[in-house]
Amino acid sequence: MQGELEHDQIVAVIKQADIVICTFAYPQVMEQLKIIDAIKVAGNIKVMNTSKFIFKDKESVSPKHR
Repeated sequence: MQGELEHDQIVAVIKQADIVICTFAYPQVMEQLKIIDAIKVAGNIKVMNTSKFIFKDKESVSPKHR
């Protein structure tokens, strides 16, 4: 799904899954809190991998990981 979703829409989608992988990039990374709230309500998710993409620019990342 794309675009802005309401809480009940997110819960409905989450109820159809077993696993959630969140790949939001900075600065949207905090939007995953809406998904986490929906997971708590849905109660069926076995695994959630949260987004760890928090770097603002390439200089924030070590040369090894660029």
